[in-house]
Amino acid sequence: MVTRQLKKTAVYLRSSKDRSDVSIDAQRRELKALAEKRNLLLVKEFTDIVESAKDEDRPGFQSLLCELKSPGREWTVLLMTEHTRLARNQFIAQIFKHEATKLDVEIVYAIAPDLDPITRLMLDSFMEAQAQVHSMMSKQKGLGGMRENVAQGYRAGGRAPTGYQLKKLETGAIRDGVPVTKSVLALSEKAPMVASYLKMRANGEPRSKAAAHAGLSLAVSTLIGMEWNALTYAGHTVWNVHNEQKKGEGYKGNKKRRPREEWVIKENTHEALVSVDEAEQILNRLHNSQIGKKVSEAKTGASSYLFTGLLKTPEGALWTGSGNQHYRTRPEPGKKGRWLNKEKVDTAITEQLLADIVSPEFVSKVTQATREAASACLEDPAAAHR
Repeated sequence: MVTRQLKKTAVYLRSSKDRSDVSIDAQRRELKALAEKRNLLLVKEFTDIVESAKDEDRPGFQSLLCELKSPGREWTVLLMTEHTRLARNQFIAQIFKHEATKLDVEIVYAIAPDLDPITRLMLDSFMEAQAQVHSMMSKQKGLGGMRENVAQGYRAGGRAPTGYQLKKLETGAIRDGVPVTKSVLALSEKAPMVASYLKMRANGEPRSKAAAHAGLSLAVSTLIGMEWNALTYAGHTVWNVHNEQKKGEGYKGNKKRRPREEWVIKENTHEALVSVDEAEQILNRLHNSQIGKKVSEAKTGASSYLFTGLLKTPEGALWTGSGNQHYRTRPEPGKKGRWLNKEKVDTAITEQLLADIVSPEFVSKVTQATREAASACLEDPAAAHR
């Protein structure tokens, strides 16, 4: 009698932050029953607890990827309860499936029926697209909920700014037998120190002097963050300030904050530490300092200007970058400065340089200079090191 050897299999389990999501224990029971039904031998489990499937940056998923490609891998079947366990991003799912197919690993979903290969391919694609759509809709619903919280004067999430603390208020609703609460801001023991610091900054005092006077021992980055939060310190709830950020890619458009007109502001939701006028003065100073920083970078060449410091007027005055839009010259006494569009200047000079490089005159001069240099080295070998 020949004993049939059972196929070795691994399982991938994932739960999210959604309270209605299927628990890890429930997934494990379902996949164990599926393995027994199909005569599969469970040898490995990969688990991600409270992890989103929108990207691949999950510990369990990363371990699964590593072992999938490992020469020492024992299992040839991977079990999951449904397509959304693997990924809610269609491209991540497709790439993973492609790698699994190359390595002769079969992916089996508990909820998917046995189908022919063509129908299975169509169903998988549909389910993966549906998972991504669900993720996008969930994100929009979440953002809509945050926006509504702000409209009602509640916090949209996150910790309290320095000088405040979170105060929870019952909404009157009950969920799972527990009262639903939402957060508002209340003053903390550091409120007087923060108020002193911000008022001095609104009056133009240097950051270090204002912090020392207020008794705040905080990093400069934290102090700057407080200043950008000036409207919150003026008693308003502010949301949608920061741009989206992707891991490893930075902020969208390389800008940390959205334009002011995109901020969502609900006025007078909590006790203020500064006036609205003071808050606006602080924000204006920050905005002007950002512009000044860009001009400074342009002048030193640490910017997108190609020819700053290299171009001169017929009189010998330097053209320098200004505001990431123009080259400018310093005005002479009693005269106005001159301005040129950066893009037009860079394009014109670059096109001329490219034309010159391939011109016969340029090639001839380079050839002649190379021959002269080579001749000098032959006559005097030390010339090569001068």
